[in-house]
Amino acid sequence: RLNYFTLSASKTAEKLLPLSDRDFMSIRIPFVAAVLVCGSVGASAQTTINVPADYPTIQQAIDASADGDTVLVSAGTYYEQIDFGSHQITVMSADGPATTTIDGTFLGPVVTFGGAATRQAVLQGFTITRGQGQTFAGGIAVSGGSPTIRGNIVTGNLGEGQGNGISLYFSSALVIGNTVTQNESASGVSGGGGGGGVGV
Repeated sequence: RLNYFTLSASKTAEKLLPLSDRDFMSIRIPFVAAVLVCGSVGASAQTTINVPADYPTIQQAIDASADGDTVLVSAGTYYEQIDFGSHQITVMSADGPATTTIDGTFLGPVVTFGGAATRQAVLQGFTITRGQGQTFAGGIAVSGGSPTIRGNIVTGNLGEGQGNGISLYFSSALVIGNTVTQNESASGVSGGGGGGGVGV
């Protein structure tokens, strides 16, 4: 059996007294509780950001997000191009790709992921259309990184290089359950360079 002893505040062994089990528990339990409280303060809360209720555009919601957040997009058509940047977040539709569209209006790739993207950078449940790429795809352009691209319809996009619908350039992206159809090469470009649907 172990015996526990206390020292006086003056750091001098004024009196060594064995502690009972009850005394020992009264010292240790508050310490454990304090550790648990401190640990909970350090944890970051994950937030759901609603579009358009909280922000009118998907990109504004992305810019306002923190890692681990979810950007939840209501049904509708959103005329914009989005870039995940360094955000490790989930951008998903509330009702699926049949009712939620991101329309790039041929001003660039509809969705862009860069080298900072990890598996926690997730795009899910959209129709991705009317994007136009130059080096990369017009629909979803991934340059480096390893994002998750799940359950989207990628259609009606123009590309000029690494695939027209989705391009994965030096990427280990997880691409699962997507429909990629009717993406074409831009005028004057033959073959799309890396595949009409997906370029790897």
